Amino acid sequence: MTNSWQKAMAGRLKEFTGIDPLTIDQQQWTEQSQIAQEHPLYRSMTLSQASVFTDATGQVYPGLSVGRTDIQVAHPRTQYQHGRPSWLLQAGRRKPYFLDPTQCQLKLPCLVQAYAREEPADPMQPTHQGVPLDILEITNWGDKKALILPPGNYRLVLRNGEGQQQELLARLK
Repeated sequence: MTNSWQKAMAGRLKEFTGIDPLTIDQQQWTEQSQIAQEHPLYRSMTLSQASVFTDATGQVYPGLSVGRTDIQVAHPRTQYQHGRPSWLLQAGRRKPYFLDPTQCQLKLPCLVQAYAREEPADPMQPTHQGVPLDILEITNWGDKKALILPPGNYRLVLRNGEGQQQELLARLK
């Protein structure tokens, strides 16, 4: 039987170079897709921001995996605004943009990709394809989901499962 952990990249770095890097685990204390998969201690936490625990002397508590990592970061549960994780709003630097259902001529569900207006968005030429700033699936207009974008001018590319496509221009102040 083998140890499923083996060595992580930091362990290999120390082995081959002698450098002992600072290691940070952000997995142990974060929400999972099912609460039953979460550590019981995480389930009991109430956090409003990412946190690192310290002991009474102010020393960083390395978590339950003593010796595996130097620091464990605990993350709060995701809160949602406009049908999206609130952290996407980046403390107000990005804003919600709601599509007008009357402008959409496609059958739902559809995928909406928001490109900066000057970026190319040609699905027929992948090498000329820009990178969307946000992507949103709309399955029902009643869900009231928003794209989350910084202020600017955008080209919205809508595609549905039947291969139909539509483009809209948008401006977010």
